[in-house]
Amino acid sequence: LQTADGLTIRGWFIFADQPSERTVLMVHGIGNNRTNALSFHEDGDALGANLMLIDLRGHGDSDGHTISLGHREKLDVLAAVDYLRCERKQQARVLIGMGISMGSSPLLSAAAELEPPFDGIIVDSGFASVIDLTDGVLFAVPKAMRPCLTAPGLPLACWETGCPLAEIEPARRVAAVRAP
Repeated sequence: LQTADGLTIRGWFIFADQPSERTVLMVHGIGNNRTNALSFHEDGDALGANLMLIDLRGHGDSDGHTISLGHREKLDVLAAVDYLRCERKQQARVLIGMGISMGSSPLLSAAAELEPPFDGIIVDSGFASVIDLTDGVLFAVPKAMRPCLTAPGLPLACWETGCPLAEIEPARRVAAVRAP
């Protein structure tokens, strides 16, 4: 799949046991790839759905090396949806997005602007915001000391990723999603 910013995203389309017009687009978490989502094949069959598994940028066999916690990965989700709606029309008449962990962030961002919208969204173990995520990572550090780490750390991480990480708030995007 080609993204709007020119990266190649790798994926697998897996047919359901029985012919189906329903497809679940699986979006994996950080440090994983499409092979980790293979275990959801049985869930797809239980839903009577095909599965589309992608490697987000910087993961698996896809291009890229920098992870932006959903900011740029939204383009990967949009490329997968475009593929499904153009190349797999018969199998994706009903399109459900499923984001796991970090994968929920780009899924929700894409769903907030997708036209037509997803027919359904499943979010599993996502994070509310990068700031909350950072606070959770630093839970062992005394609360009074955390700003000493995040004050220089967040700008450096933004510089590395080339995006405004503090503005990534998947929980805020839910209101803009027009799918159950």
